[in-house]
Amino acid sequence: MKIRAGIAVWILLVRFAAAGADLADATKERERLPLAPDGVKYLDRDSYGAMQMKALSGNLVKNGSFEEGRWWPIGWDPCDKLGTVWAEGGTDGKRCIRIDTNLQEEQWVAWNERVLAIAAQAAQQSGGGAQAAGDDPIPNPPARQPTKAPFYDTVAGNHGIHYRCELIRVEPGAIYRLSVDARNTCGGEPMVFVKGFFDRPTMTESGERILERGIYRVERTLHNSDGEWRRFATVFHPALSQSTVEGKAKQPEWLRVELYAFWPVGVYEFDNVRLEIVGHEEIQPPPAVAKEPEKPAKPLKDDEFPVFGK
Repeated sequence: MKIRAGIAVWILLVRFAAAGADLADATKERERLPLAPDGVKYLDRDSYGAMQMKALSGNLVKNGSFEEGRWWPIGWDPCDKLGTVWAEGGTDGKRCIRIDTNLQEEQWVAWNERVLAIAAQAAQQSGGGAQAAGDDPIPNPPARQPTKAPFYDTVAGNHGIHYRCELIRVEPGAIYRLSVDARNTCGGEPMVFVKGFFDRPTMTESGERILERGIYRVERTLHNSDGEWRRFATVFHPALSQSTVEGKAKQPEWLRVELYAFWPVGVYEFDNVRLEIVGHEEIQPPPAVAKEPEKPAKPLKDDEFPVFGK
């Protein structure tokens, strides 16, 4: 038994050493990459390669640099000043978005819901959107409730925080590149999502269209954080979506970029979010529908903790 235990420990040590060597090699390769033209370091070689493609459009994300706005960035969610802060700094201009996940889950969820309701009411009352309000409609946040290890009751350990841009109309057949600059000093690996929506033919009583999510989804992890600003980039292909709705092929009609921070507890920063067209391709038909209808998956709530994987 002692011999077997010793062999097991030796195997684990070898594996840990190999993993450490792989990480060291990846770090060295990343440091050999040239800087972006504006001096920002790339997250990895794939990001560097994606950024070498020529953009065929301008930035489709409204106010991706977070510079424009009065009370919070135009084209983005209201900042609740507790978990999401419109902060000074960044790589593009003088402002960026800061997300803090070291908050009591119960406190942040209740406060964020209140902020969203206040912003919606201010937009309705002003007639020109909440940004047109004469005074900042979002009150100062409550005092932060203390957190303590192991932090499982925090935002980081439960909900995480999504920060979303406005919907973007899809160009059929377009190939897109998403890029974003990010950093954190807590060793976390935040994520960025692109979620696809389509219009239902029905509307609410107020005349608002009903959007359905789940038809398309891209998720990427911003790994190997080292505390410096790094540029992440990826290319994705909505035209290759194999989604069907009620047995019929369905392409996403709207896209939305979502920044997401969760574990471990800490402060995460994002800036220079860009969505650009880099090519075009034919829309691919989905495979034949199975004879036995599949049970529809339960749709996630828009801010529900994501299911990882494809």
